[in-house]
Amino acid sequence: MPTVGPSPYQLAEYSWEQEFEGRQFPVKVRVFLTPRDLVRKARGKYYISVFIGGNCYPFDDLDYQPSEPELKALVSSQMSTWKDLGVI
Repeated sequence: MPTVGPSPYQLAEYSWEQEFEGRQFPVKVRVFLTPRDLVRKARGKYYISVFIGGNCYPFDDLDYQPSEPELKALVSSQMSTWKDLGVI
């Protein structure tokens, strides 16, 4: 169940333990809606910040608000990339 965000642009916050290669990583994901760009009349985009062990990994420019299962799948799919980069 998401926690409601403290600002009008933070829509939700999720937390869980992510298992990867036999280790557990605490994960916190925050979902934001960026304001409209009034100059270009672009509609807002969704921006996701993933926190693992104090490090932040941003994702942006999503056209929809992802659900918790979608966020878990996104984080799971990125774990090996983050390992290859040496950040986890």
